[in-house]
Amino acid sequence: MLADQMREALERRRQRAMLRALTVRGTTARSATAASSSSSSSSSGKDDRRTEPEQRNASMATTAAPLTDFSSNDYLSLASSAEMRAAFVQRVLQAQTNPLGSTGSRLLDGNSVEHEELERRLASFFQAPSALFFGSGYEANVSLFSTLPQPGDLVLYDELIHASVHDGMRQSRVTSERRLAFVHNDLSDLERLLRAWCTVDSGSDSAAEAQDRNQFAHALRQRRVNVFIAVEAVYSMDGDLCPLAVLVSLAQRLVPRECLHIIVDEAHSTGTYGPQGRGLCAELGLTGSKPMEEGVRVRLATFGKACGASGGVVLCDPLLRQYLINYARPFIFSTAPPQAVLMAAHSSIDMLERDEVGGRRRAEMVRRTRMLIDGLRGVVQYAAERGVRTARQRSAPLLALVSALSTAGSNTQEGDGAAILRADQNDDEQDRFAPSPIVPLLTPTPRPLSARLQARGFLVRPITYPTVPLGQDRVRICVHAGNSEAEVHGLCAAVREWVDDVLRAEEERQEGHGLVPTPMEDGKQMGRGRSCGRSTEGAHLPAPGLPSLPSLKPRL
Repeated sequence: MLADQMREALERRRQRAMLRALTVRGTTARSATAASSSSSSSSSGKDDRRTEPEQRNASMATTAAPLTDFSSNDYLSLASSAEMRAAFVQRVLQAQTNPLGSTGSRLLDGNSVEHEELERRLASFFQAPSALFFGSGYEANVSLFSTLPQPGDLVLYDELIHASVHDGMRQSRVTSERRLAFVHNDLSDLERLLRAWCTVDSGSDSAAEAQDRNQFAHALRQRRVNVFIAVEAVYSMDGDLCPLAVLVSLAQRLVPRECLHIIVDEAHSTGTYGPQGRGLCAELGLTGSKPMEEGVRVRLATFGKACGASGGVVLCDPLLRQYLINYARPFIFSTAPPQAVLMAAHSSIDMLERDEVGGRRRAEMVRRTRMLIDGLRGVVQYAAERGVRTARQRSAPLLALVSALSTAGSNTQEGDGAAILRADQNDDEQDRFAPSPIVPLLTPTPRPLSARLQARGFLVRPITYPTVPLGQDRVRICVHAGNSEAEVHGLCAAVREWVDDVLRAEEERQEGHGLVPTPMEDGKQMGRGRSCGRSTEGAHLPAPGLPSLPSLKPRL
Protein backbone atom coordinates (compact mmCIF):
# COMPACT_ATOMS: atom_id res chain seq x y z
CA MET A 1 0.00 0.00 0.00
CA LEU A 2 2.66 2.51 1.03
CA ALA A 3 4.83 1.60 -1.96
CA ASP A 4 1.93 2.32 -4.32
CA GLN A 5 1.27 5.66 -2.63
CA MET A 6 4.91 6.66 -2.92
CA ARG A 7 5.02 5.69 -6.61
CA GLU A 8 1.86 7.69 -7.30
CA ALA A 9 3.26 10.75 -5.53
CA LEU A 10 6.53 10.51 -7.46
CA GLU A 11 4.67 10.03 -10.72
CA ARG A 12 2.68 13.20 -10.08
CA ARG A 13 5.91 15.11 -9.60
CA ARG A 14 7.36 13.58 -12.76
CA GLN A 15 4.32 14.63 -14.81
CA ARG A 16 4.73 18.20 -13.56
CA ALA A 17 8.45 18.09 -14.43
CA MET A 18 9.24 18.52 -10.72
CA LEU A 19 10.80 15.13 -9.97
CA ARG A 20 14.02 15.59 -8.01
CA ALA A 21 17.06 13.43 -8.65
CA LEU A 22 20.58 13.33 -7.26
CA THR A 23 23.34 13.98 -9.78
CA VAL A 24 27.09 13.74 -9.37
CA ARG A 25 28.79 16.81 -10.76
CA GLY A 26 32.22 16.33 -12.29
CA THR A 27 32.02 12.55 -12.84
CA THR A 28 34.53 11.44 -15.46
CA ALA A 29 33.45 9.28 -18.39
CA ARG A 30 35.47 6.35 -17.09
CA SER A 31 34.00 6.39 -13.60
CA ALA A 32 30.52 7.01 -14.96
CA THR A 33 30.80 3.97 -17.22
CA ALA A 34 32.11 1.85 -14.38
CA ALA A 35 29.40 3.02 -12.02
CA SER A 36 26.72 2.46 -14.63
CA SER A 37 28.05 -1.01 -15.37
CA SER A 38 28.18 -1.85 -11.69
CA SER A 39 24.65 -0.58 -11.19
CA SER A 40 23.37 -2.60 -14.13
CA SER A 41 25.00 -5.82 -12.99
CA SER A 42 23.81 -5.46 -9.41
CA SER A 43 20.21 -4.71 -10.37
CA SER A 44 19.75 -6.97 -13.36
CA GLY A 45 17.50 -10.01 -13.36
CA LYS A 46 14.06 -10.75 -12.02
CA ASP A 47 14.80 -9.33 -8.57
CA ASP A 48 14.89 -5.74 -9.91
CA ARG A 49 11.45 -4.46 -8.91
CA ARG A 50 12.11 -0.78 -9.58
CA THR A 51 9.83 1.05 -11.97
CA GLU A 52 11.23 2.54 -15.17
CA PRO A 53 11.40 6.09 -13.67
CA GLU A 54 13.20 4.68 -10.62
CA GLN A 55 15.75 2.90 -12.81
CA ARG A 56 16.24 6.00 -14.97
CA ASN A 57 16.79 8.22 -11.93
CA ALA A 58 19.22 5.72 -10.41
CA SER A 59 21.21 5.84 -13.63
CA MET A 60 21.10 9.66 -13.74
CA ALA A 61 22.81 9.79 -10.38
CA THR A 62 26.04 8.41 -11.85
CA THR A 63 26.26 9.86 -15.35
CA ALA A 64 26.42 13.65 -14.99
CA ALA A 65 29.12 15.19 -17.17
CA PRO A 66 31.74 17.61 -15.80
CA LEU A 67 30.43 21.17 -15.86
CA THR A 68 31.79 24.58 -14.92
CA ASP A 69 30.30 25.41 -11.54
CA PHE A 70 27.97 28.41 -11.51
CA SER A 71 25.53 26.80 -9.08
CA SER A 72 27.09 25.76 -5.78
CA ASN A 73 27.52 27.98 -2.73
CA ASP A 74 31.32 27.49 -2.77
CA TYR A 75 31.74 31.24 -3.33
CA LEU A 76 35.46 31.41 -2.47
CA SER A 77 36.22 28.08 -4.20
CA LEU A 78 37.76 26.82 -0.96
CA ALA A 79 36.03 23.45 -1.06
CA SER A 80 38.05 22.53 -4.14
CA SER A 81 41.26 24.43 -3.33
CA ALA A 82 44.62 22.75 -2.87
CA GLU A 83 45.47 25.19 -0.07
CA MET A 84 42.42 24.25 1.96
CA ARG A 85 43.00 20.55 1.35
CA ALA A 86 46.64 20.83 2.45
CA ALA A 87 45.67 22.67 5.64
CA PHE A 88 43.08 20.01 6.44
CA VAL A 89 45.41 17.08 5.76
CA GLN A 90 48.09 18.62 7.94
CA ARG A 91 45.66 18.89 10.83
CA VAL A 92 44.55 15.29 10.39
CA LEU A 93 48.13 14.01 10.38
CA GLN A 94 49.00 16.02 13.48
CA ALA A 95 45.88 14.99 15.39
CA GLN A 96 46.38 13.21 18.69
CA THR A 97 42.83 11.83 18.68
CA ASN A 98 40.79 9.70 16.32
CA PRO A 99 39.55 12.06 13.53
CA LEU A 100 36.68 9.76 12.55
CA GLY A 101 33.78 8.85 14.83
CA SER A 102 31.97 11.12 17.28
CA THR A 103 31.04 8.43 19.86
CA GLY A 104 27.90 10.21 21.05
CA SER A 105 26.13 13.47 21.74
CA ARG A 106 28.07 16.29 23.34
CA LEU A 107 26.10 15.93 26.58
CA LEU A 108 27.23 12.30 26.88
CA ASP A 109 30.68 11.29 25.67
CA GLY A 110 30.82 13.14 22.34
CA ASN A 111 32.26 16.39 23.70
CA SER A 112 36.01 16.89 23.59
CA VAL A 113 38.77 19.39 24.18
CA GLU A 114 38.81 19.91 20.41
CA HIS A 115 35.17 21.02 20.40
CA GLU A 116 35.85 23.54 23.14
CA GLU A 117 39.02 24.79 21.43
CA LEU A 118 37.20 25.36 18.15
CA GLU A 119 34.42 27.29 19.87
CA ARG A 120 36.91 29.52 21.67
CA ARG A 121 38.66 30.22 18.40
CA LEU A 122 35.39 30.98 16.60
CA ALA A 123 34.27 33.34 19.37
CA SER A 124 37.55 35.20 19.04
CA PHE A 125 37.55 35.27 15.24
CA PHE A 126 33.94 36.46 14.95
CA GLN A 127 34.34 38.90 17.87
CA ALA A 128 31.62 37.31 20.00
CA PRO A 129 31.44 36.64 23.76
CA SER A 130 31.01 32.89 23.18
CA ALA A 131 30.16 30.32 20.53
CA LEU A 132 28.32 27.00 20.22
CA PHE A 133 29.10 24.74 17.27
CA PHE A 134 26.40 22.69 15.50
CA GLY A 135 26.48 20.04 12.81
CA SER A 136 24.69 22.37 10.36
CA GLY A 137 23.24 25.83 10.06
CA TYR A 138 19.79 24.28 9.78
CA GLU A 139 20.22 22.53 13.12
CA ALA A 140 21.44 25.77 14.69
CA ASN A 141 18.48 27.83 13.44
CA VAL A 142 15.94 25.25 14.56
CA SER A 143 17.62 25.22 17.98
CA LEU A 144 17.52 29.01 18.28
CA PHE A 145 13.93 29.58 17.24
CA SER A 146 12.41 26.56 18.96
CA THR A 147 14.14 27.36 22.26
CA LEU A 148 14.64 31.11 22.79
CA PRO A 149 11.17 32.69 22.23
CA GLN A 150 9.08 32.29 25.37
CA PRO A 151 5.27 32.18 25.77
CA GLY A 152 3.87 35.64 25.15
CA ASP A 153 6.86 36.87 23.12
CA LEU A 154 6.66 38.43 19.66
CA VAL A 155 8.67 37.15 16.68
CA LEU A 156 8.96 39.33 13.57
CA TYR A 157 10.76 37.92 10.55
CA ASP A 158 11.56 38.86 6.99
CA GLU A 159 9.17 37.06 4.67
CA LEU A 160 12.14 35.54 2.77
CA ILE A 161 13.70 34.03 5.89
CA HIS A 162 15.10 30.51 5.56
CA ALA A 163 12.91 27.45 6.05
CA SER A 164 14.91 26.41 9.12
CA VAL A 165 13.64 29.50 10.96
CA HIS A 166 10.04 28.55 10.13
CA ASP A 167 10.65 25.01 11.34
CA GLY A 168 12.10 26.33 14.58
CA MET A 169 9.26 28.81 15.16
CA ARG A 170 6.64 26.11 14.67
CA GLN A 171 8.26 24.12 17.48
CA SER A 172 8.44 27.13 19.81
CA ARG A 173 5.94 28.13 22.49
CA VAL A 174 5.02 31.35 20.70
CA THR A 175 1.53 31.31 19.19
CA SER A 176 1.06 31.78 15.46
CA GLU A 177 -0.69 35.13 16.12
CA ARG A 178 2.59 36.47 17.46
CA ARG A 179 4.79 35.15 14.66
CA LEU A 180 4.51 37.80 11.97
CA ALA A 181 6.31 38.39 8.67
CA PHE A 182 7.23 41.82 7.36
CA VAL A 183 7.68 42.65 3.68
CA HIS A 184 11.13 41.71 2.44
CA ASN A 185 13.72 44.36 3.37
CA ASP A 186 10.90 46.88 3.88
CA LEU A 187 11.72 48.79 7.05
CA SER A 188 8.53 50.82 6.85
CA ASP A 189 6.54 47.60 7.16
CA LEU A 190 8.73 46.46 10.05
CA GLU A 191 8.18 49.83 11.72
CA ARG A 192 4.43 49.46 11.23
CA LEU A 193 4.45 46.13 13.06
CA LEU A 194 6.71 47.38 15.84
CA ARG A 195 4.55 50.43 16.48
CA ALA A 196 1.38 48.34 16.38
CA TRP A 197 2.66 45.90 18.99
CA CYS A 198 4.95 48.06 21.11
CA THR A 199 2.70 51.11 21.49
CA VAL A 200 -0.39 51.13 23.73
CA ASP A 201 -3.70 52.02 22.02
CA SER A 202 -2.15 51.70 18.58
CA GLY A 203 -5.49 50.75 17.02
CA SER A 204 -6.44 47.64 15.09
CA ASP A 205 -8.95 46.20 12.68
CA SER A 206 -10.75 44.35 15.48
CA ALA A 207 -11.27 44.75 19.21
CA ALA A 208 -9.68 41.35 19.91
CA GLU A 209 -6.52 42.26 18.02
CA ALA A 210 -6.33 45.65 19.72
CA GLN A 211 -6.68 44.04 23.13
CA ASP A 212 -3.96 41.47 22.39
CA ARG A 213 -1.57 44.13 21.13
CA ASN A 214 -2.23 46.44 24.05
CA GLN A 215 -1.66 43.60 26.49
CA PHE A 216 1.67 42.91 24.82
CA ALA A 217 2.63 46.60 24.85
CA HIS A 218 1.84 46.84 28.59
CA ALA A 219 3.89 43.69 29.27
CA LEU A 220 6.74 45.09 27.19
CA ARG A 221 6.77 48.29 29.24
CA GLN A 222 7.08 46.14 32.33
CA ARG A 223 9.93 44.15 30.70
CA ARG A 224 7.95 40.89 30.92
CA VAL A 225 8.05 39.94 27.21
CA ASN A 226 10.61 39.97 24.41
CA VAL A 227 10.70 41.02 20.76
CA PHE A 228 12.68 38.83 18.35
CA ILE A 229 13.57 40.04 14.85
CA ALA A 230 14.92 37.44 12.41
CA VAL A 231 16.73 38.45 9.22
CA GLU A 232 19.40 37.17 6.87
CA ALA A 233 22.45 39.25 6.06
CA VAL A 234 22.36 38.05 2.43
CA TYR A 235 19.26 36.38 0.99
CA SER A 236 19.91 33.18 -0.88
CA MET A 237 17.47 33.49 -3.80
CA ASP A 238 17.71 37.23 -4.55
CA GLY A 239 21.27 37.85 -3.43
CA ASP A 240 20.34 41.18 -1.85
CA LEU A 241 21.56 42.47 1.51
CA CYS A 242 19.56 43.34 4.59
CA PRO A 243 19.65 47.09 5.46
CA LEU A 244 20.93 45.93 8.80
CA ALA A 245 22.38 49.11 10.32
CA VAL A 246 19.14 51.04 9.88
CA LEU A 247 17.05 48.06 10.99
CA VAL A 248 18.99 47.90 14.26
CA SER A 249 18.62 51.64 14.81
CA LEU A 250 14.89 51.49 14.10
CA ALA A 251 14.31 48.55 16.45
CA GLN A 252 16.30 50.13 19.27
CA ARG A 253 14.18 53.28 19.06
CA LEU A 254 10.93 51.33 19.48
CA VAL A 255 11.83 48.39 21.74
CA PRO A 256 13.55 48.46 25.15
CA ARG A 257 17.07 47.19 24.55
CA GLU A 258 16.94 44.51 27.22
CA CYS A 259 13.82 43.09 25.51
CA LEU A 260 15.14 43.30 21.94
CA HIS A 261 16.76 40.26 20.33
CA ILE A 262 17.90 40.66 16.71
CA ILE A 263 19.06 37.36 15.23
CA VAL A 264 21.06 37.58 12.00
CA ASP A 265 21.64 34.54 9.80
CA GLU A 266 25.02 35.14 8.15
CA ALA A 267 25.07 31.88 6.19
CA HIS A 268 25.65 33.60 2.83
CA SER A 269 27.75 36.49 4.17
CA THR A 270 30.26 34.45 6.17
CA GLY A 271 33.49 34.52 4.20
CA THR A 272 32.20 37.05 1.66
CA TYR A 273 31.69 40.23 3.74
CA GLY A 274 33.48 41.94 6.58
CA PRO A 275 37.14 41.98 7.67
CA GLN A 276 38.64 38.57 6.90
CA GLY A 277 35.16 37.36 5.94
CA ARG A 278 33.64 37.73 9.41
CA GLY A 279 30.28 38.75 7.94
CA LEU A 280 28.07 41.76 7.36
CA CYS A 281 27.65 42.47 11.08
CA ALA A 282 31.41 42.80 11.42
CA GLU A 283 31.45 45.05 8.36
CA LEU A 284 28.94 47.34 10.07
CA GLY A 285 30.56 47.24 13.50
CA LEU A 286 27.64 45.35 15.05
CA THR A 287 29.81 42.82 16.88
CA GLY A 288 31.75 42.84 20.12
CA SER A 289 31.70 41.84 23.75
CA LYS A 290 28.53 43.84 24.49
CA PRO A 291 25.97 42.60 21.97
CA MET A 292 23.11 44.45 23.71
CA GLU A 293 24.79 47.77 22.95
CA GLU A 294 25.69 46.78 19.40
CA GLY A 295 22.10 45.71 18.77
CA VAL A 296 22.59 42.23 17.31
CA ARG A 297 22.14 39.72 20.10
CA VAL A 298 22.73 36.51 18.13
CA ARG A 299 24.52 35.68 14.89
CA LEU A 300 24.68 32.45 12.95
CA ALA A 301 27.73 31.73 10.82
CA THR A 302 28.00 28.62 8.66
CA PHE A 303 30.86 26.73 7.07
CA GLY A 304 29.10 24.90 4.24
CA LYS A 305 29.13 27.78 1.77
CA ALA A 306 31.97 30.25 1.24
CA CYS A 307 34.08 28.54 3.92
CA GLY A 308 34.21 25.27 2.00
CA ALA A 309 33.56 22.95 4.95
CA SER A 310 30.43 22.11 6.99
CA GLY A 311 28.72 22.98 10.24
CA GLY A 312 27.33 26.12 11.81
CA VAL A 313 28.10 28.21 14.87
CA VAL A 314 25.82 30.31 17.06
CA LEU A 315 27.62 33.45 18.24
CA CYS A 316 26.07 34.73 21.45
CA ASP A 317 26.66 35.52 25.12
CA PRO A 318 27.63 32.77 27.61
CA LEU A 319 24.18 32.69 29.25
CA LEU A 320 22.43 32.05 25.94
CA ARG A 321 25.00 29.38 25.08
CA GLN A 322 24.34 27.57 28.36
CA TYR A 323 20.59 27.82 27.80
CA LEU A 324 20.87 26.21 24.36
CA ILE A 325 22.99 23.39 25.76
CA ASN A 326 20.26 22.65 28.29
CA TYR A 327 17.11 23.16 26.23
CA ALA A 328 17.84 22.97 22.47
CA ARG A 329 16.64 19.51 21.45
CA PRO A 330 18.56 19.40 18.12
CA PHE A 331 21.76 19.99 20.08
CA ILE A 332 20.92 17.63 22.94
CA PHE A 333 19.86 14.67 20.82
CA SER A 334 22.28 14.98 17.87
CA THR A 335 25.55 13.13 17.59
CA ALA A 336 28.44 15.51 18.11
CA PRO A 337 30.26 16.75 14.99
CA PRO A 338 33.27 14.46 14.47
CA GLN A 339 36.88 15.57 14.68
CA ALA A 340 37.19 15.74 10.90
CA VAL A 341 34.41 18.37 10.76
CA LEU A 342 36.16 20.40 13.47
CA MET A 343 39.43 20.23 11.56
CA ALA A 344 37.75 21.36 8.37
CA ALA A 345 36.24 24.35 10.21
CA HIS A 346 39.67 25.20 11.62
CA SER A 347 41.11 24.98 8.11
CA SER A 348 38.44 27.37 6.84
CA ILE A 349 39.42 29.97 9.43
CA ASP A 350 43.08 29.38 8.55
CA MET A 351 42.25 30.37 4.97
CA LEU A 352 40.15 33.40 5.91
CA GLU A 353 42.85 34.74 8.22
CA ARG A 354 45.45 34.64 5.44
CA ASP A 355 44.97 37.69 3.24
CA GLU A 356 46.93 36.08 0.42
CA VAL A 357 44.26 33.36 0.37
CA GLY A 358 40.98 34.66 1.78
CA GLY A 359 41.50 38.28 0.76
CA ARG A 360 42.67 37.38 -2.72
CA ARG A 361 39.78 35.00 -3.27
CA ARG A 362 37.21 37.54 -2.10
CA ALA A 363 38.65 40.10 -4.51
CA GLU A 364 38.50 37.61 -7.39
CA MET A 365 34.92 36.68 -6.52
CA VAL A 366 33.84 40.33 -6.54
CA ARG A 367 35.57 41.02 -9.86
CA ARG A 368 33.92 38.04 -11.51
CA THR A 369 30.54 38.99 -10.04
CA ARG A 370 30.75 42.53 -11.42
CA MET A 371 31.78 41.10 -14.78
CA LEU A 372 28.82 38.71 -14.83
CA ILE A 373 26.33 41.40 -13.85
CA ASP A 374 27.62 43.72 -16.57
CA GLY A 375 27.43 40.93 -19.14
CA LEU A 376 23.93 39.82 -18.19
CA ARG A 377 22.65 43.39 -18.15
CA GLY A 378 23.79 43.64 -21.74
CA VAL A 379 22.00 40.43 -22.69
CA VAL A 380 18.81 41.53 -20.91
CA GLN A 381 18.90 44.86 -22.73
CA TYR A 382 19.55 43.07 -26.02
CA ALA A 383 16.51 40.83 -25.49
CA ALA A 384 14.38 43.86 -24.64
CA GLU A 385 15.52 45.72 -27.75
CA ARG A 386 14.66 42.73 -29.95
CA GLY A 387 11.15 43.24 -28.61
CA VAL A 388 9.65 39.75 -28.85
CA ARG A 389 8.03 37.98 -25.94
CA THR A 390 7.71 34.27 -25.47
CA ALA A 391 4.55 32.55 -26.64
CA ARG A 392 3.69 31.19 -23.16
CA GLN A 393 4.35 34.38 -21.20
CA ARG A 394 3.41 37.35 -23.33
CA SER A 395 3.06 39.60 -20.30
CA ALA A 396 6.59 38.84 -19.08
CA PRO A 397 9.98 39.75 -20.50
CA LEU A 398 12.09 36.89 -21.75
CA LEU A 399 14.87 37.85 -19.33
CA ALA A 400 15.23 40.27 -16.44
CA LEU A 401 17.52 40.95 -13.50
CA VAL A 402 16.30 41.83 -10.03
CA SER A 403 16.57 45.55 -9.62
CA ALA A 404 19.13 45.31 -6.83
CA LEU A 405 21.49 44.62 -9.75
CA SER A 406 20.35 47.64 -11.75
CA THR A 407 23.57 49.45 -10.87
CA ALA A 408 26.24 46.82 -11.33
CA GLY A 409 28.81 46.67 -8.61
CA SER A 410 26.90 48.67 -6.03
CA ASN A 411 24.72 47.59 -3.16
CA THR A 412 21.94 50.08 -3.73
CA GLN A 413 18.94 48.76 -1.83
CA GLU A 414 15.62 49.58 -3.41
CA GLY A 415 12.33 50.14 -1.64
CA ASP A 416 11.31 52.10 1.43
CA GLY A 417 14.05 50.61 3.58
CA ALA A 418 16.67 51.62 1.03
CA ALA A 419 15.53 55.22 1.05
CA ILE A 420 16.17 55.34 4.79
CA LEU A 421 19.52 53.66 4.32
CA ARG A 422 20.65 56.17 1.73
CA ALA A 423 19.46 59.07 3.85
CA ASP A 424 21.26 57.88 6.98
CA GLN A 425 24.53 56.75 5.42
CA ASN A 426 26.89 58.54 3.10
CA ASP A 427 27.81 57.37 -0.38
CA ASP A 428 31.28 56.25 0.70
CA GLU A 429 29.78 53.83 3.21
CA GLN A 430 27.40 52.46 0.60
CA ASP A 431 30.29 51.96 -1.82
CA ARG A 432 31.95 49.63 0.67
CA PHE A 433 29.47 46.91 -0.17
CA ALA A 434 30.23 44.79 -3.18
CA PRO A 435 27.47 42.82 -4.90
CA SER A 436 26.84 39.39 -3.47
CA PRO A 437 27.91 36.43 -5.64
CA ILE A 438 24.26 35.34 -6.00
CA VAL A 439 22.88 36.59 -9.34
CA PRO A 440 19.28 35.53 -10.15
CA LEU A 441 18.34 35.72 -13.83
CA LEU A 442 14.56 35.92 -14.07
CA THR A 443 12.81 34.18 -16.94
CA PRO A 444 9.40 32.55 -17.49
CA THR A 445 11.23 29.56 -19.03
CA PRO A 446 13.97 28.64 -16.52
CA ARG A 447 14.15 24.94 -17.37
CA PRO A 448 14.91 25.35 -21.09
CA LEU A 449 17.47 28.05 -20.30
CA SER A 450 19.23 26.00 -17.63
CA ALA A 451 19.18 22.94 -19.89
CA ARG A 452 20.82 24.94 -22.69
CA LEU A 453 23.47 26.32 -20.37
CA GLN A 454 24.21 22.85 -19.01
CA ALA A 455 24.50 21.58 -22.58
CA ARG A 456 27.08 24.32 -23.14
CA GLY A 457 29.04 23.15 -20.10
CA PHE A 458 27.79 25.51 -17.37
CA LEU A 459 26.21 24.14 -14.20
CA VAL A 460 23.21 26.28 -13.24
CA ARG A 461 19.87 25.33 -11.74
CA PRO A 462 16.29 26.41 -12.47
CA ILE A 463 14.42 27.76 -9.46
CA THR A 464 10.64 27.49 -9.79
CA TYR A 465 7.45 27.48 -7.75
CA PRO A 466 7.04 26.72 -4.86
CA THR A 467 10.61 27.75 -4.01
CA VAL A 468 9.74 31.12 -5.53
CA PRO A 469 6.26 32.59 -6.15
CA LEU A 470 4.39 31.86 -9.36
CA GLY A 471 5.63 34.04 -12.19
CA GLN A 472 8.99 34.74 -10.55
CA ASP A 473 10.95 31.75 -11.82
CA ARG A 474 14.63 32.21 -12.40
CA VAL A 475 17.96 30.61 -13.11
CA ARG A 476 20.10 31.11 -10.00
CA ILE A 477 23.72 31.86 -10.86
CA CYS A 478 26.44 31.78 -8.21
CA VAL A 479 29.86 33.23 -8.93
CA HIS A 480 33.02 31.75 -7.46
CA ALA A 481 36.55 33.00 -6.99
CA GLY A 482 37.71 30.10 -9.13
CA ASN A 483 35.62 31.05 -12.16
CA SER A 484 37.79 32.49 -14.91
CA GLU A 485 37.03 35.53 -17.04
CA ALA A 486 36.64 33.23 -20.03
CA GLU A 487 34.04 31.16 -18.17
CA VAL A 488 32.04 34.24 -17.20
CA HIS A 489 32.13 35.57 -20.76
CA GLY A 490 31.22 32.11 -22.05
CA LEU A 491 28.19 31.91 -19.76
CA CYS A 492 26.94 35.31 -20.92
CA ALA A 493 27.50 34.31 -24.55
CA ALA A 494 25.54 31.09 -24.01
CA VAL A 495 22.63 33.05 -22.54
CA ARG A 496 22.64 35.39 -25.54
CA GLU A 497 22.76 32.41 -27.90
CA TRP A 498 19.68 31.00 -26.20
CA VAL A 499 17.94 34.38 -26.47
CA ASP A 500 18.65 34.46 -30.21
CA ASP A 501 17.24 30.97 -30.68
CA VAL A 502 14.09 31.69 -28.65
CA LEU A 503 13.42 34.98 -30.37
CA ARG A 504 14.10 33.51 -33.80
CA ALA A 505 11.66 30.66 -33.16
CA GLU A 506 9.03 33.09 -31.90
CA GLU A 507 9.44 35.36 -34.91
CA GLU A 508 9.07 32.40 -37.24
CA ARG A 509 5.96 31.29 -35.38
CA GLN A 510 4.42 34.73 -35.60
CA GLU A 511 5.30 35.11 -39.27
CA GLY A 512 3.69 31.75 -39.97
CA HIS A 513 0.46 33.00 -38.41
CA GLY A 514 0.64 36.42 -40.00
CA LEU A 515 1.28 38.10 -36.65
CA VAL A 516 3.36 41.15 -35.91
CA PRO A 517 5.97 40.71 -33.15
CA THR A 518 4.85 42.41 -29.94
CA PRO A 519 7.29 45.10 -28.78
CA MET A 520 8.38 45.21 -25.17
CA GLU A 521 6.21 47.57 -23.15
CA ASP A 522 7.75 49.60 -20.37
CA GLY A 523 6.11 49.28 -16.98
CA LYS A 524 4.86 45.69 -17.38
CA GLN A 525 5.43 43.59 -14.29
CA MET A 526 6.81 40.11 -14.36
CA GLY A 527 4.76 37.60 -12.41
CA ARG A 528 1.63 37.88 -10.37
CA GLY A 529 2.73 40.30 -7.69
CA ARG A 530 3.70 39.56 -4.15
CA SER A 531 3.07 36.20 -2.59
CA CYS A 532 0.58 35.79 0.26
CA GLY A 533 -1.61 38.48 -1.30
CA ARG A 534 0.72 41.36 -0.44
CA SER A 535 0.67 44.56 -2.46
CA THR A 536 3.58 45.79 -4.56
CA GLU A 537 4.20 48.83 -2.38
CA GLY A 538 7.87 49.06 -1.51
CA ALA A 539 8.80 46.79 -4.41
CA HIS A 540 12.22 47.03 -5.98
CA LEU A 541 12.63 49.83 -8.46
CA PRO A 542 13.32 48.76 -12.05
CA ALA A 543 16.64 49.06 -13.79
CA PRO A 544 16.79 51.88 -16.33
CA GLY A 545 15.12 50.71 -19.52
CA LEU A 546 13.90 47.43 -18.01
CA PRO A 547 10.40 46.33 -16.98
CA SER A 548 9.41 46.88 -13.37
CA LEU A 549 9.64 43.82 -11.14
CA PRO A 550 7.94 43.17 -7.81
CA SER A 551 10.01 42.11 -4.85
CA LEU A 552 10.89 38.42 -5.06
CA LYS A 553 9.67 36.04 -2.37
CA PRO A 554 10.84 32.45 -2.37
CA ARG A 555 8.31 30.24 -0.63
CA LEU A 556 9.04 27.26 1.52
